Amino acid sequence: MSLERTNYGLSNEHLFYNVSLVVYCEGKESDGATHDEMFWGRVFSAFGVKCVCKSKGSKTNIVPLARRAVEGDVKNIAFAMDRDYGDYHGFPILDTRVVYTYGYSWENDVLLSLNAVAVFSMFAAVANGDSVDQDLRAFTVAASESASRVTHMDISNALTTIALFDRGKPVSIFVGGGQDLRFDAEGIARTFVKISAEHEMANVNEEQHDWLRVFYGKACTRLIYQWFVDRSLAYSSRSKIPYDAFLRSCISGMVIDPETNIRDKYYRGAVSIFAS
Repeated sequence: MSLERTNYGLSNEHLFYNVSLVVYCEGKESDGATHDEMFWGRVFSAFGVKCVCKSKGSKTNIVPLARRAVEGDVKNIAFAMDRDYGDYHGFPILDTRVVYTYGYSWENDVLLSLNAVAVFSMFAAVANGDSVDQDLRAFTVAASESASRVTHMDISNALTTIALFDRGKPVSIFVGGGQDLRFDAEGIARTFVKISAEHEMANVNEEQHDWLRVFYGKACTRLIYQWFVDRSLAYSSRSKIPYDAFLRSCISGMVIDPETNIRDKYYRGAVSIFAS
């Protein structure tokens, strides 16, 4: 019998794994570790929490379980979920057992402290003095105008039932390449106008958005990944790195320092309460 079927089972599941906490997170259930499990394992362990992370599918699978645990005051368990646009439209559940990502999703969070040189070294050999960090910073600044516009439209549209773009294929909303790679703000704006003509949009007062933190995470990581791919084209030593390998590199190379990083200060406040 699955231990999660009863509150008693949930509260004692940690004993089965010989840890102090079981963390249910998003991600497709699989025989191996998911990216979500990798990320949350890094975060919780960074603050002294001995835990096991278990992917349980989408947020719609986790929220009912979390609500039951909160109502039953179940101990030794936590639930880790994407923030999505909760800051603008509300969260499904608020409790100390529930930890939301700092940004839209964990994909955003790994980008916020990305070691560009280390990641790029997967794509091509990096010489001393290579300007990867500088070029990536310049790229994100240059892309911010279009990205902020797209972010604003996506937040405003989030409560409608009509997709602003194909979230399963975020590459479809890219234009340009290299340092000129951008989100197709004009194309998305045309779709936004059509939707808003028939559906009421949420009033979002904020105009300028920290898009790397706030916008749909898979689109952000795909954009940054494509930038690395494009930049590596000029190197004879380049390697073809799959997107999933890029994500794993971002997670494993993530430096967690709550003294200097506001993201990690947030996580320290949310996670340290579980430390034994």
